[in-house]
Amino acid sequence: MATKPLPDFEFLSSILRYNPDSGKLYWKERPPSMFAIKTDRSQIHSANLWNSANAGNEAMTAVNKQGYKVGNINGSMFRAHRVAWALHYGVDPKNQIDHINGDRKDNRIENLRVVTNQQNSWNQKLRSTNTSGYNGVSWCKMTNSWLARAVVDGVEHRIGYFSTPEDARDARLEFNKSIGFHQNHGMMR
Repeated sequence: MATKPLPDFEFLSSILRYNPDSGKLYWKERPPSMFAIKTDRSQIHSANLWNSANAGNEAMTAVNKQGYKVGNINGSMFRAHRVAWALHYGVDPKNQIDHINGDRKDNRIENLRVVTNQQNSWNQKLRSTNTSGYNGVSWCKMTNSWLARAVVDGVEHRIGYFSTPEDARDARLEFNKSIGFHQNHGMMR
């Protein structure tokens, strides 16, 4: 999934402040020069209006359909976690940002990491369609047993058939470790 490049760091840091401990972004006060020039008086008036309504308030608090905090910067929507990363590290992240604990609204820097698409997919919560309660474990009617399986790079790996779902889960967890899945992958969150 391609993402729109963020505005440059200098501009972002001039309009936003990031608290890495809370994960929240705040609007900074804006000078009159940031507003459209009509007359000196209207530019100052626009700055005063904007600052009295927004400066110091939490920014980028809307939540999109995917559950991420988002906000508008210069007429374009951006995800708050990408802005937070850029403000903290001074660079636009080139890959995806993973929310380690699975909470897409938790933008604390300790909960964010830059990952590839595959690494991001290896830290997914348990799907709502799961019926066994364990990631990669399903009932196999043909063998009358529990099947542990995983898909890696588009290839299905049948880990084995087991008499209990717990045994299948344990085998899947061992497989996860050997391949490099994140420890939170497949957990209920």
